[in-house]
Amino acid sequence: MRSQSIAYALSALALAISSAHATPQEELHQSGDRLPAACEELDHLSEEGFTHREEVAAKQQCNAVDIRTKFAELDHDGDGHLLRSELPLEHELTTRFDQIDFDGDGRLSLAEVAEHDAETNPIE
Repeated sequence: MRSQSIAYALSALALAISSAHATPQEELHQSGDRLPAACEELDHLSEEGFTHREEVAAKQQCNAVDIRTKFAELDHDGDGHLLRSELPLEHELTTRFDQIDFDGDGRLSLAEVAEHDAETNPIE
């Protein structure tokens, strides 16, 4: 079971690395349905004998890919930024848009969204 968990963690890491230079749309296509299953397996790493540090590192990789995937889904024009008009009215990014838009340029970058996620959903 541990080797299977390691394989899932490594595939998630490889996906994150391989998609580092992909456009959001390419990354969304690359992630497919495999990623959620791999990330769900990460919840059991401590039971498989992984150290806390290894478990946190694997979860951070999955979280980064998850944020990029969700960002790409919202970025309708594919320009790498989210405008208010691209976001659903009830979405958290819409309701907190001005607080998340750290540089005040009227659009959200992936970095701003990731920073917001890190502040509101820390990985422990």
